[in-house]
Amino acid sequence: MQGKNSVAPGRSGRAVCALLFLILFYLYVWLRIDPRLSYQIQAPPFYLTGRFFSQLLHTQVGGLCEYAAAFLVQFWRFDWAGALIITITAWLIGWNAGALISRIRGKQAVHLPYAAALFVLFAHQDYGYPFSITVGVLAALLAANAFLRLVPRTPLVRAGAFVVLSGLLCAALGGPAVVFAGACAIAEFAEQPRKSRACLLAVFYVLFGTLTPWLLAAWTYDEPTSTTYARLIPREWNASLSIGALTLYAFLLAAALAAVLLRGRWGPDKAGAPKEGPRGKLAFLLRPAAFLVVLAVVVVARFDHDERGLIRMDYLARHEMWPEFLDYVRGHQSNPVFNVLDLGIQHQTILVINDTDRALFHTGRLPYDMFSYPQLGKAPTLTLFDRDFCAKHRQAHLRRAELLFELGRINEAEHMAHEAWEYFGDRPGIFRRIVLVNILKERYDAAHTYLNLLSTMLFERDWAAYYLRALDDNLILSSDPVLQWGRAVMLQSDFVGTTAFGFEDAMLTRLLRDHRHNKMAFEYLMAHYLLADEPAKVVANLGGLDAFNYPDIPRHYEEAALAYMAESGVANINLFGRTIRPETLERFRRFESLRVQYGQDLGRLWDATVAEFGNTFWFYRVFGITGFGKETKPGPYDIVTGAS
Repeated sequence: MQGKNSVAPGRSGRAVCALLFLILFYLYVWLRIDPRLSYQIQAPPFYLTGRFFSQLLHTQVGGLCEYAAAFLVQFWRFDWAGALIITITAWLIGWNAGALISRIRGKQAVHLPYAAALFVLFAHQDYGYPFSITVGVLAALLAANAFLRLVPRTPLVRAGAFVVLSGLLCAALGGPAVVFAGACAIAEFAEQPRKSRACLLAVFYVLFGTLTPWLLAAWTYDEPTSTTYARLIPREWNASLSIGALTLYAFLLAAALAAVLLRGRWGPDKAGAPKEGPRGKLAFLLRPAAFLVVLAVVVVARFDHDERGLIRMDYLARHEMWPEFLDYVRGHQSNPVFNVLDLGIQHQTILVINDTDRALFHTGRLPYDMFSYPQLGKAPTLTLFDRDFCAKHRQAHLRRAELLFELGRINEAEHMAHEAWEYFGDRPGIFRRIVLVNILKERYDAAHTYLNLLSTMLFERDWAAYYLRALDDNLILSSDPVLQWGRAVMLQSDFVGTTAFGFEDAMLTRLLRDHRHNKMAFEYLMAHYLLADEPAKVVANLGGLDAFNYPDIPRHYEEAALAYMAESGVANINLFGRTIRPETLERFRRFESLRVQYGQDLGRLWDATVAEFGNTFWFYRVFGITGFGKETKPGPYDIVTGAS
């Protein structure tokens, strides 16, 4: 009776520890990593069709694993569901690794499941880390435990069962099947009483398990052998992503080898056993617990907040959550993407500013707060209409497709959507954009094709069903707000002599000529003049305010008008019945007095003006950037990055 009572508290204590660990693990993945951001980066296609399943299964080694992972990742659209899936998968890997190591060691490995789960967490902190690797490792460990537990130890029986199971796993998992072979080899060596026979079986497991992917790739599947083995790590080599997979494999291998070396050393009659009494047991338990604490600290410390910030901004922009996007940008001014003074202009900086300008337009703040957010001179931030930039950074095509659609350049939006499709692959957002373009161009058969494709995607069926109904109901088609916007701004005549690369002035002017009430074209044209430091053109187009019923002159247009009057010596300009506010005039006088006072000493001028005037067109004219997020004094040669 006493023995039973002494065992129960230990089991209940381990259960409580496991439950607390799982809760903390889940909260960390849910609230800090946020699986929605991983889905934003990866977005693997998944179709509810037999053809998609058959294609994956028969055209590549590991197709079944890819299929299962792609299905589960679809639920990462919901942060709580993605966190639950990752938590359960990580714990199952930990539990199976613990069971395997306990079998090899001959004694229960209490702490190993926690360590294995932390290594899985370490890998998934990289947002591009493919879930198929995690699924493959889990399946390989499950198969290894089942093989060792259920298959008799007779060498011939085990060898035959291994050949069959290894072949099936390699076809289903691809490269992760090697984990199964390695686990079986180490366990075989540890368990067999006759070591010579165990060594032969272990060598056979390793050789056959390693060669099977090559045999399948060469004889059964039409793909390079290197691709099969590469599924042990992310397909596209990336040092950061590969570290996650390789450290998980290294940990499992090291734990298995350590279990072989320490097998039997910690039995109750061995010197390594814990000393009797509470203090001895506590010291014994604290050694692995300390390792887990150190491992958890390393995992948490490695988390890249800056990368998360970039992906979070992309997520908010692609989902058109514009107020939340602006709040996030304002709250994360320390992100290196905005630090152009020290790090230079990165392509991510240009993409983020492009999204920022769209967010400002959709919240009605572009002509009022444009320079309260990051802007750059001599960079294609506003429209991304730069051929060289887009050739180097093809992810810009998706943003250009969205922007061109909203401006009314429907043909070019379609072109850019197909370019994005080629770069990103099958993504629902790209297909939705192509559907809307085809409806606006009254190519209903083409729209049907893409809608039928979307209807086979797990979470796109409702959207596809709505527009399939709309194609048969003119009332729905004519009242849809997105289509109404497109018809209201759609370019009606040929635009000869320019392309979607460059020529923002001509393109935006032509859009306004066709639709004088195209507010986005008007505000983007004025923003283009501001960024190009052409205040005279801003003044020349102030009459366009009447078409949109602005109650006053937006702040940045006032600033441009005052700058134009000062440099041209013109005392009066046509404000079309509006007036410049006295507070704007007073601010301009203070800025000009400081500019005259410091002359060409740009460093001192920066210090004197950034706090009060860093959000103005005047400040931007001098420094080529805004004062957004700038807390330190730049060097005298660093700050001249754009207009001067």
